[in-house]
Amino acid sequence: MDDDDATRRRRPAEGSSGAKAGELDPPLQAIGFEVEEISPSRITGRLLVTPVCCQPFKVLHGGVSALVAESLASMGAHMASGYRRVAGVQLSINHFRSASLGDTVLARAVPVHLGRSTQPPAGRAMATTRQPATEDSRAKQMMAELDAPLHALGFEMEELSPSRLTGRLLVTPTCCQPFKVLHGGVSALVAEALASMGAHMASGFRRVVGMQLSISHFRSAALGDTVLARAVPVHVGRSTQVWEVKLWKMDPSTGDKGPQIAESRVTLLSNLPLPEEHKNAGDALKKYASKL
Repeated sequence: MDDDDATRRRRPAEGSSGAKAGELDPPLQAIGFEVEEISPSRITGRLLVTPVCCQPFKVLHGGVSALVAESLASMGAHMASGYRRVAGVQLSINHFRSASLGDTVLARAVPVHLGRSTQPPAGRAMATTRQPATEDSRAKQMMAELDAPLHALGFEMEELSPSRLTGRLLVTPTCCQPFKVLHGGVSALVAEALASMGAHMASGFRRVVGMQLSISHFRSAALGDTVLARAVPVHVGRSTQVWEVKLWKMDPSTGDKGPQIAESRVTLLSNLPLPEEHKNAGDALKKYASKL
């Protein structure tokens, strides 16, 4: 698909309501987001917090919030630029409160600055070798138990410990923005998810909550590429943890890391009281950490 195709696909009737997320942004469709208003000056929508959107404590996954922010900002910037190509460079998100399973989250994006080369908005990887069918099924089941949003995008976990998490993501249409490159919000979702799992283990499986995520995008990964991800702790304290997450495009000739495409820092509150109803939230991590 060329840039004109991408533009036709994303160009909705401006000001319309009830636009289909699948036509506008496949990752948003995967989590069930509904667009309500769409114009170069304002985009709004809503998300019902379902199990697909949650982390193990049954609240909205911070990476899903980051995905929504990047998606709405990108759509708005694309329209505001006259439907020229746009690319996300940096995203920073602060989490103030949680939204529980069953809640509805409302989102709004509006421009702060529209420049000739930048628009900071407000509102805010060799093809993989297929595993045998049985192994593939087990890997998918593991991801479904560990992190529902990552599972929905096709992420595969490789290493899982309190000091290092790694995995890979094949860039499929579900992970792309209309220009057929990896969606920046998907990168942010991967970063928040890996950091949260790592922090949960490093805290002794006490409750953790993401506070802030910042991600910089350096290069793109195209449809069909494989992205490698690694998360390691920078600081593990009594009340806060900071994790560094890096993403690389896999070199198809070696299967090793190629060019780095993004880097993120995630700050989390840790060692929070664990409500009785969430006492089993770490069971999947305990189950699979010993097997990878």
